[in-house]
Amino acid sequence: MLSCQMIEQQNELRCSNNHQDQPIIMVLLDEEYQQNQRFKCPLCLAKIKGKVNCLSYEEALIKIQDQKDQVYSLVTTFVTNNIKELDDFLNHIEIIKTELIQTISQIENHINLWKSQLLQLSKQASSYSILKEIDNINISNESLIDQEKYQFIEKLNQVNDAFQCKTINHFKSLREIFNKEQTSQIFQMIQKDNRENEQLLNEQCLQTEIQLNNDQKESSNQQLAQTECSNLENTEKDKLVQSNEHENILQQSCTNENIINELSQLQEKTYYKLQGELQQKEACIALAINFDGSLVAASCNNDIKIWKFQNGNMIDQKIILKGHENIVFCIIFSKKINWFVSGGTDNQIRCWTEKNKRSWFSSHNWEGSKAYIQHTNSILCLLLNENEDQLISSSCDNSIKIWNIKCSDNSLLFQYSLEKHKNQVFQISLNSKETQMVSCSEDQQIILWGKDVSNKWEFKYTIDHNINDYGLRINFLSDDTIFWCQFSQPFIHVFKLENEKFQQQSNMKIQLKSLSEDCNWCDYCFFPSKYNNQKQVLIIKQNKYIYKIQQNQDQQYQLDSSFIECSAACIYGAIQDNLQHIIIWNKELKLFQIYQIQEK
Repeated sequence: MLSCQMIEQQNELRCSNNHQDQPIIMVLLDEEYQQNQRFKCPLCLAKIKGKVNCLSYEEALIKIQDQKDQVYSLVTTFVTNNIKELDDFLNHIEIIKTELIQTISQIENHINLWKSQLLQLSKQASSYSILKEIDNINISNESLIDQEKYQFIEKLNQVNDAFQCKTINHFKSLREIFNKEQTSQIFQMIQKDNRENEQLLNEQCLQTEIQLNNDQKESSNQQLAQTECSNLENTEKDKLVQSNEHENILQQSCTNENIINELSQLQEKTYYKLQGELQQKEACIALAINFDGSLVAASCNNDIKIWKFQNGNMIDQKIILKGHENIVFCIIFSKKINWFVSGGTDNQIRCWTEKNKRSWFSSHNWEGSKAYIQHTNSILCLLLNENEDQLISSSCDNSIKIWNIKCSDNSLLFQYSLEKHKNQVFQISLNSKETQMVSCSEDQQIILWGKDVSNKWEFKYTIDHNINDYGLRINFLSDDTIFWCQFSQPFIHVFKLENEKFQQQSNMKIQLKSLSEDCNWCDYCFFPSKYNNQKQVLIIKQNKYIYKIQQNQDQQYQLDSSFIECSAACIYGAIQDNLQHIIIWNKELKLFQIYQIQEK
C-alpha cells in the first residue's frame, strides 16, 4: 500500500509549553485545543492534575497515518485511471489529427485544381478563331458581348457549382472526423467514470461523517462536566451564531435580488426557434412575406412560387408565376394588399396582383404585368414608399430609378433616374418622414438624397467616412441615425445627424462576429435588412450570421447576444414586418429554414 509522508520531522515537534529536548508522549482530545496545544511531554504531564481526555502520541500518529494512507491510495487510484483514459483519448486525437491533415491536403489540391479550371476559362477567352467569328460579323457588338458574357457565366457557374459541391463534401468529411461516434464514446466514458468516482467519494464522505459523529459522541461522553464559565462562553457563542445567521439571511436576500435581476434580464433575451425545414433545390434568391403573414413569394430560378404561410409552415399552393426571362433577384410585397413587385437579372421589373377570380386560361388567380425595362443591368433592390404610389429601384447599372405605381391597374410608370453612383447600388433606405433617402454602392460611396420643391428626389451630398470598403446593407433607424454594414470587416458603422449633415460616429460602431473568410466571397445584398420602428429593432444579416439590434432605455443601440449562425454566407431570406418570423433559403443545404423570433 502507498504511504503518505508526514511533512514535519519528529525532532521539530514541540509541546504546548515549548519544552526543549522533550519527546511528545500525549495528545489532548478536547475541542478547545488546536495544533501543538494538544501536544504534551513528560514535563507537561507532571503538572497536569485530575482526569485528562487524551491519547498516546503513538496511537494518534498511527490513526492519522492510516487515514492519510487510505486517502492517498484512493486519490492515486482515481488519478491514475483518469490519466490512462486521457492517454487513450490523446491517442485517438492523434488519429483524428492524421485524418485531418490528409483531408485538408485533399482540399488544398482540390482548390488548386479549381483555380486551374478558372484560369483555363480565362485562357480560352484570350484567343479566338477568325473562321468561327466571321459568321457573326453582322451581329452588333453589344449583342455579341452579352451572348458571350452569358455563355461565360454559364461555364463559370458550372465550374464553381461542381467544385463547390466537392468542397462541401470535403468539409462534410471534416465534420464527420470531428463528430466520430468513437470520439464521443471515449469522452462520455471519461465523464461516466468521473461521475462514478464522485458518487463513490460522496458515499465514503458520508461514512466518514457518520464515523466522525460517533467519535464526537464518544468523546463528549468521556469529557468532564463543564463549569459555569464554560456555559457563559457557550452563551456568547450562541449570540455569535445568531449574528452570523442574521448576516447570512441578509446576504441571501441580496443574492435573491441579484438572481431576480438576472432572471429579469434573461426574460428579455431573444431566442430563435427553428420551426421547420423544407427542401428547395431550385435557386431561391428572392423571398418576401405578405402584409398579414399568410403568403410567401419565393423565386425559383426565373419563376416565382406562391406559398401559403401558416403557423410557421410553408404550404405549397402549386402556384408558379412565369414572366421573367432570367433569375429573379428581389421581391417586395405591398403592406396593404396581395400585390408585389419583382426584379431580376433580365433587367425587368414586373408587378403581380391577386385577383378575386381567376381567368379561364389560368390555374390560379394571380396576374402579372408586362415587363418594365429602364435599367440596363440586373435589379438589386426594390423599395415602396408608405403610400405605395412610388417604387424605387436600384441596379448593377449604377442607377436608382423612380416609378409611379397604379395598383388598380397593376402597372408602373417610369419617372426619372438618379445617377451619381459609379458602381452597382446595393441597398436604399427611406427615413420615416420620407424626406431623405440613403444608398450604398460598391463604389464605397454613401449618398444622401433629398426632395426638391417639386417633391422630386435629388442628390444632396456624399456622406464622408474613413472606411476603405463598401457595404451591402444600409438603413435609417431614425431620422437622425443611419446604420451601414461593412462588407469585409465585422462592423456596423453609425452615422448621426450633426449640423444638418450625417457624420460618422467612430465611437458607436458595433462589433459583430468574426467573418468566415472561406464563405465571405458569396455574401451579397440579397437578404435585405428590416427595421421595425414600433419595436425599434433592426434585423440584419452579415456573412453567415443574422443579428438583432435594439435601442435600449438609454437610447443606445445594443447588439443582442443571441443570433442565427448559418452553415455559409450563401443564404437568402425575408424578415416578417412584425419580426415574428425569418425565412431563409440555404444555398449550401438546398433548404428553406423557418425561424420564429421569441422574446423570453
